[in-house]
Amino acid sequence: MKKYILILSIFTFCMQQLHAQNCPIMVNADTHHLLNDTTITIPSSNYVPRSYMPCHQLIYDSAITVIDTIYLRSGTTFIADSLSTLFGGFIIYAEAGSTIDFNFKASILLYYTPTTILIDTPNASFTKIQCSNITFDYSNMLESHNCNASAAATQMEIANQILVINDGIAWQIQNNGVTTNATVEVFDLQGRQICKPISFARQTRIPYSHLSKGIYIFRYNIQDKIFTQKVMAQ
Repeated sequence: MKKYILILSIFTFCMQQLHAQNCPIMVNADTHHLLNDTTITIPSSNYVPRSYMPCHQLIYDSAITVIDTIYLRSGTTFIADSLSTLFGGFIIYAEAGSTIDFNFKASILLYYTPTTILIDTPNASFTKIQCSNITFDYSNMLESHNCNASAAATQMEIANQILVINDGIAWQIQNNGVTTNATVEVFDLQGRQICKPISFARQTRIPYSHLSKGIYIFRYNIQDKIFTQKVMAQ
């Protein structure tokens, strides 16, 4: 962990020497999109680094080392002012108009703009890279990044009509409510496409015996609504 933080610090020190510039940021494929205000409590064991993009407010509560990536859009807030651990490796991308309240002594890489709001963020704990502007590229992101509540509700209604049966060698997808044609793609957690889009109306079957055991992500397109679902290859 300390070796990781040292490498991160050396890299970001070099990056600081660059002048402020426009910063296009590619959002990680497996980033979790948080529609509601969310408090994340990191478990003391089985921690896995994650990426988050909140629609509103994200609060961290943790007493262990954290190496997470946070994407903040304009109007969103990230709060981590009660963390007790002295180690960590957050990477934070903060658009103009976002807010960070961070009292955490750790190795932090922060990309921000002149109009990002920083509250109680000690300079000693941050490696700051100021960008004239930050723009997010969602093309690799598997979950929908739409913060519109009604659109999200519609997506949830459609998602609830999809049933996946895992028989140990294949995923059987059943479309129980939508009469229009749908497509499904399969990705791994690194965002690599495992299966090209498959069109189906009521059902389809995707064998997975050739895949490594683990978690995969289905990305559906139904009625021009994109949503994702995690599945297990046993």
